[in-house]
Amino acid sequence: MLQIDGLSSRRLLQALARGDMSGMKDMLAESAVLVGDGGGVVTSFPKPMTGGERIAHLLFAPTLRPENGVRIELAQINGELGVLRYLHGQLESAQSYVSDGRHISHIYVQRNPEKLRRIAAHAAMRVQ
Repeated sequence: MLQIDGLSSRRLLQALARGDMSGMKDMLAESAVLVGDGGGVVTSFPKPMTGGERIAHLLFAPTLRPENGVRIELAQINGELGVLRYLHGQLESAQSYVSDGRHISHIYVQRNPEKLRRIAAHAAMRVQ
C-alpha cells in the first residue's frame, strides 16, 4: 500500500471541494474501505465501511447542503498528505488516504475532538 502522492491529493481535494461525485468515484477502488475513529466521544462508524461508490456518497453528503459550509484543505497528517474537512467553520474530520497505485483503497477518518485539536494545532504551526 502506498500513500497518495501530491497530484492525487490535489485531484481528491478538487473533487471533494467541487462536489464532483463522478471524479471521486473514479479515484476510489471498488473495494475501498473507510475506517472511522470518534474515540468514543463523537459518532463515527462502528465498523469499516466498504465499497467505493458507497464511500463517495458518504463523503459528498455534506456538500448537498450549502448551509453546512463545507471547506476542504490539504494538510500533513502523520507526515503524509491528507485532508482536513470543516463544517460550519469547525474542523469536523482529518482524513488520510492509501492507494493501491491506481485507486484510493483505504480512507482513515479521525473525528475524535481531542485528536483533531492536536492535528489542527500541528497544521497551523506548519503554515506559519
